[in-house]
Amino acid sequence: MRMLAIETSSLVASVAVVEDDLLLADFVLQHPMTHSQKLMPMLENALTYLGLTIPDFDAIAVTIGPGSFTGLRIGVSAAKGLAQPFGIGVVPVSSLRATAYNAYDSRRIVAVMMDARRNEYYAGAWKFEAEGLATVVEEAAWPVDDFAARLLEAALQAGTEVLLMGEGAAKAYERVHAILGDRVTLAPQEMRCQRAASVAMCARLEGIQAVDYDKVPMNYLRRPEAEVTREQRLKG
Repeated sequence: MRMLAIETSSLVASVAVVEDDLLLADFVLQHPMTHSQKLMPMLENALTYLGLTIPDFDAIAVTIGPGSFTGLRIGVSAAKGLAQPFGIGVVPVSSLRATAYNAYDSRRIVAVMMDARRNEYYAGAWKFEAEGLATVVEEAAWPVDDFAARLLEAALQAGTEVLLMGEGAAKAYERVHAILGDRVTLAPQEMRCQRAASVAMCARLEGIQAVDYDKVPMNYLRRPEAEVTREQRLKG
């Protein structure tokens, strides 16, 4: 199966192309340009280098959240727009869960954190087991101390350490370390950022089913901040 993967849940924009278990292209760009400026040029370059066109793909995997509301909408809209004319299925993937695959087969608990603002983090934790990726702490918008407490409980129970990943990991590390101490390690930046190659890996190894372009779900975990602000203004 030939798959195109798109990741736009954070500041990083990423595009990957895989064929079965072979990674053909992996573009990652961390730059303050908007995803609307970055994504399509990256995609066009990947296809040009490989001599491929969109009809050559069997599926398009895309992260559906949580993360930046604007970034997610750009990525999902791009996936839908590319898939619709050619009847290609879209594979919806959790941005947090996909990032855990950056540390594939790690013996540690892999915790992924993204800054959700309002003193919260979109976060979840997993552990690679023989039967696959097992959830240790469920995905949610967590206050950092609450998430760290759950990680400590899980680490003590499993008798292992925690690897902290995701674009919010560095910001949260001091508080997490205060609770877990030496049981937690901050992954190197190159390893902890979101990337499309891991989105494709998650989709393939977990056998996530593709859906029609108009049935792609979103996984925001909480309402967009703009909607909450608008509602508060209306209430006066």
